[in-house]
Amino acid sequence: MKKQRNTLLKIHPNRRWAAFVAGLILVLMTELGVRFEDSISMLVYSAVPEGKAVSSSASVEFASMAAIAAARGLNICPRDLALLCQKVENHIVGAPCGVMDQMTSACGEANKLLAMVCQPAEMVGLVEIPSHIRFWGIDSGIRHSIGGADYGSVRVVIYMG
Repeated sequence: MKKQRNTLLKIHPNRRWAAFVAGLILVLMTELGVRFEDSISMLVYSAVPEGKAVSSSASVEFASMAAIAAARGLNICPRDLALLCQKVENHIVGAPCGVMDQMTSACGEANKLLAMVCQPAEMVGLVEIPSHIRFWGIDSGIRHSIGGADYGSVRVVIYMG
């Protein structure tokens, strides 16, 4: 059944991002019993570069999930939204990711670091970044993907450890 749910979204590479957004609707239906009787019109725009290891999928998922939840009048806490977004990546997109990127998108704040425990997705707190400290990201030009077999194998080994 899972194959049928995501096959159409993976046929063409240009539709790959559709799985991240359309998957949210399926997860809301299966996990929370949300019913979508009417159609949904949604414009998704992002300036976050794809495949650069900057949580692009998590940020698009969370922003889209928060918008859908608000439009439907759903009161879902940020942590639970993050966990629902992780289910989209794991079960619809087929990426065996952890929850850190989704938690950061859901619970992070500007100019602060998010202290968390990834298992069981608990936020410890926010750490203020001193004003004299700066962070830079450097584009190595290497594409990042969590959809590969190696990533999944590493996650299995970590859980077994």
